[in-house]
Amino acid sequence: MKKILVTAVLASVLSVSAFAQGTISFKATAATGLIKYTIDGTTLVTAPTGNPESIPGYGALNIAIYSAVAGTVLSTPNGATPPVFDSNWHLGGTILHQIAPGAGNVPATTIVLNGIAEGANAQIAVVAWTGNFADFASAVQAGTGLVGWTGSFLSGGALSWTQATGAPNGTPPSGAVATPTGAAAFNGLVLQTVPEPGTLALAGLGAASLLLFRRRK
Repeated sequence: MKKILVTAVLASVLSVSAFAQGTISFKATAATGLIKYTIDGTTLVTAPTGNPESIPGYGALNIAIYSAVAGTVLSTPNGATPPVFDSNWHLGGTILHQIAPGAGNVPATTIVLNGIAEGANAQIAVVAWTGNFADFASAVQAGTGLVGWTGSFLSGGALSWTQATGAPNGTPPSGAVATPTGAAAFNGLVLQTVPEPGTLALAGLGAASLLLFRRRK
């Protein structure tokens, strides 16, 4: 009986450790960077308070964290093109919708990073979109709302960065690690209109044609 009990306890411990995931704490403030949006690409408007928050004319606001193993490269052709998150990247366990207590602010929230062992370093990217889409890629593909990502020309932060994570089940346990801020990390987030998928494809073909023309010359 004792052997069975010990085996059950051991299996339970191993199960917890196998699924334990790292945590970070994310927030947006005047000091760390605010959540804003633009319709015309020039005029910046601070997201008003609300829970859930809704951008006038575009619907629900969604702010999310994508994570990958530290050092994973996230690329985008330029700061005006949304990044593509491949299978190496995982959507965080919580999507944020609340702007409070003031305009553009997101209260400090603990995010569980799927696919990242607790206490391990992780590569982090912050994105946002409007509308009832399950993830960032779906919103970009639809091309009907607003999207924002760290690393865009308007946001001014890093496209992604490496940071430590908390280990809530560690020995001893450690709390969620705050997201770093500034030009090399989170520096605020500006949502903007996104071109329709066909427009992005045509832009790519145009750039390729121009390159081929220059080579021929």
